[in-house]
Amino acid sequence: MDFKRLLVVIDPTREEQPALDRARVIARQLGSQIHLYACIHEDVAAVRQFGAGRGEALDACHAWMESLARPLREAGLDVAVELEWDPDWYQGCVRASQHYRADVVLKSSFSRPLHQRVLKRTSDWTLIRQCKCAVLLVKDGGAINPRAVLAAVDLSATEGSRAQANEKILRFARQLIESESADVHFVSAYRDLSQAPDRHRLVRDWGVDLEHIHVRMGDPDDVIVDMAEQLKVGLLVIGNAGRSGLAAAINNNTVERVLDKLDCDLLAVS
Repeated sequence: MDFKRLLVVIDPTREEQPALDRARVIARQLGSQIHLYACIHEDVAAVRQFGAGRGEALDACHAWMESLARPLREAGLDVAVELEWDPDWYQGCVRASQHYRADVVLKSSFSRPLHQRVLKRTSDWTLIRQCKCAVLLVKDGGAINPRAVLAAVDLSATEGSRAQANEKILRFARQLIESESADVHFVSAYRDLSQAPDRHRLVRDWGVDLEHIHVRMGDPDDVIVDMAEQLKVGLLVIGNAGRSGLAAAINNNTVERVLDKLDCDLLAVS
């Protein structure tokens, strides 16, 4: 998984930008390009007092975004700024990820009750469901270890989209292990004994330390959340089914169900 082109969604209604802070760290380590993206309209312009007219508001917001980019450029990072005017900024972010050909979209994520996400479209779920690239949702975690990473894999999957997601997750995890930049653990869930996977498969195929493989019986959501909390991880890497429309409304993704149950960052891999 590449981290060469980072699209960072800037929230113009907030001063704090956790996603930008995370992108800065990644870019320093990997030499990534950073593309700051924001989308405003009348309501946002009024909240931030960017200006009365559309042109004035765009100029003021662009100047503010440039002030965010300036210290990164002074640190030697490659940073571009993009600003659009559109009331549907969720779709604006999806479009931007496509035309920028982003490897990863980074967005700050703030917890919401599940009923709000189910009954009302949210930016986090829109990006998870519609972006073709990986999505990193960044939080201000509490008692977490930034070096601890938990990779959720479906060891029962041998073909199809879930197997492809497994492959991407395992390759990314191996990169972290080889770089010695993180302490990586793996978790897999199964619902009954007849479905119990062979955790030695990760040892044979990927050279994973057996002590870092956690296979548990139970609902995947609960198993993943429990293990992430137990290890106090700073990042959860998880496959993204990418459902949309009616399928998403009826049976949302595991990544969506665990998002607001954890304080750590979450990397959704398609």
